[in-house]
Amino acid sequence: MFFTSYTHITDCYKQFQESKFDFGLAKIFIEDKDAHAATKNYEAYKQHIQDHCKGIFMCVSRGKLSEGLNFENNMARACLVIGIPYLLVNDARVNLKKAYLDDCLERYNQIQAGTLSDSSQLPALRIMGDYWYKITAIREVN
Repeated sequence: MFFTSYTHITDCYKQFQESKFDFGLAKIFIEDKDAHAATKNYEAYKQHIQDHCKGIFMCVSRGKLSEGLNFENNMARACLVIGIPYLLVNDARVNLKKAYLDDCLERYNQIQAGTLSDSSQLPALRIMGDYWYKITAIREVN
């Protein structure tokens, strides 16, 4: 299961515990914020799957374990993505990228309309910053 934040993982895990749902041999493992602990949890998950063939691993999209992990064979039979993993809206890099893309699109539109004569500086990127922000999140799911 992939979540948008560690807070969402914690909330969902608490709900599982409070509901007293019987998972049988399917033990729940959670990605830790600490990279070393997250790796240890993943190794424990792999061992549990080898021993019992049932388990649930909760990770964060764009987290420590979401990139480069290969859940092969019995390691995963389903993948659930809970929420859309948008980049942090207040991150300076995100806002700079959105502003840059908006500026490029504006210059492109001015050149096309003939109000800006310097077509040698035609920007290659022609998408709105908000559109980039949305497709980046959707691309993360894929």
